Amino acid sequence: MKMNMKMKMKKLLVFISALAMSIMLLAGVCSAAASQGSNGKDKVAILLMGSNDFKSTQYFTMIENHFLKNNPHASQIVLGADIQSKYQEYWLDKGFLEEQQPTKDDLLAMPEYLGVDKVLVLIVKDPVVEKHFAFTLMESGEKSRASIQINAFLIDKEKILKSKVSNNEDDSFSSDLRAKRGAFKKCMKELSAEMLPLF
Repeated sequence: MKMNMKMKMKKLLVFISALAMSIMLLAGVCSAAASQGSNGKDKVAILLMGSNDFKSTQYFTMIENHFLKNNPHASQIVLGADIQSKYQEYWLDKGFLEEQQPTKDDLLAMPEYLGVDKVLVLIVKDPVVEKHFAFTLMESGEKSRASIQINAFLIDKEKILKSKVSNNEDDSFSSDLRAKRGAFKKCMKELSAEMLPLF
């Protein structure tokens, strides 16, 4: 009788241990899933650095059009005012009123600071605008040519996963601004093709 009792107790202990292990394993899986989206994709922030001229709604719309439009995982990508404000807070926490030139350590700190798995950092260099006389079948006059360079870095919580430099230019008879937008749009097309598969 005592032997039967001992055997039953042993079986019960084994069952409880197995149940506890299963619960712990399930909790780990749930925790990993929580840090990602419900579809298992990483949450990615797109952070724009550079002149305030490039932080207007029009430029963010161009980023959205290339990184979010027709993307089934668009809900896992965050960008815009909230992310930019959080980046400003990062420098305020460090004692600076303005954004500083980021170091590699600053970039690697971004995923955790912004509360995401990965960050795509887009550093827009000051554009170069040149004027020249040109004519086409439709119009002639002074034409603006804008050249833009964007240094892109895709970062997770441990390392820089990929870097890419995009240089593009565009022309406009009407304004410098339109030429800059055209060059920026070309950069977004190039960078989204390279970076999106790694999101």
